[in-house]
Amino acid sequence: MTEGAAYLVYGPIGCGACRMCSKGQDTYCENAATNPYAAIGLGRDGGMAEYVTVPARNLVPLGDADPIAAAPLADAALTPYHAIRGALPQLAGGGTFALVIGLGGLGQIAVQILTALTGATVIATDTKPDAMARAAERGAVVVPGGDGQAERIREITGGRGVDAAFDLVGATPTLKLAQASMAVGGRLTVVGIAGGTTEWNFFSTPYESTITNTYWGTVEDLHDVVAMYRRGQIVPDVERYSLDDALEAYRKLESGELTARAVVVPHS
Repeated sequence: MTEGAAYLVYGPIGCGACRMCSKGQDTYCENAATNPYAAIGLGRDGGMAEYVTVPARNLVPLGDADPIAAAPLADAALTPYHAIRGALPQLAGGGTFALVIGLGGLGQIAVQILTALTGATVIATDTKPDAMARAAERGAVVVPGGDGQAERIREITGGRGVDAAFDLVGATPTLKLAQASMAVGGRLTVVGIAGGTTEWNFFSTPYESTITNTYWGTVEDLHDVVAMYRRGQIVPDVERYSLDDALEAYRKLESGELTARAVVVPHS
């Protein structure tokens, strides 16, 4: 560690002794139920405390990269990166299609990660025109929300469906949309935690397709995310607030007015 250097903090803290923690997968700690806290900022002081202690292994060096713009990456990039990494076998080779549902902070970065790591055509959908416009600027083929979404998505894929879908919302309608868009052998990863439910039927489900879920990511993933950020492959959308304006950032978050990740900068 270098005093005064910039680091990105890996938030999850597991027991450090179980099989999952030994692989850097603290989010899936086998002793989570008895741990004193879940993560930095979840059950203990976090990033807006005057001081915070962090295990040395949880610090990922940023080098000369902007630490303020990097702040959201520990969640908004780590989470979709881990989900996409698990689906890379489905997206290998030519002519593949990926679907991103929900174009908030995580969805915008998911589009960038998919573009950087795969040769897939990225299809993105949301109900907000400005969010779709930003995704289109980043190379995605956008499909507006509303009736006929699944049909339009299948039309883009030539009728066969997408090889990998990432539901960044997790509500019942978005789950159903993803399922209706899947190809044979496809993988649907549910990342959003809106608590939606769906049904599975042998005769209406594409053969050998998979529905799974992921939560946050590993410390190894975060090193990869920082490397992509430093190379310019990930550019998060950020709104900066002083500590005095932190409550305004929360108000805008609650009212749905934020169009980027809010970053509170204590000494700005």
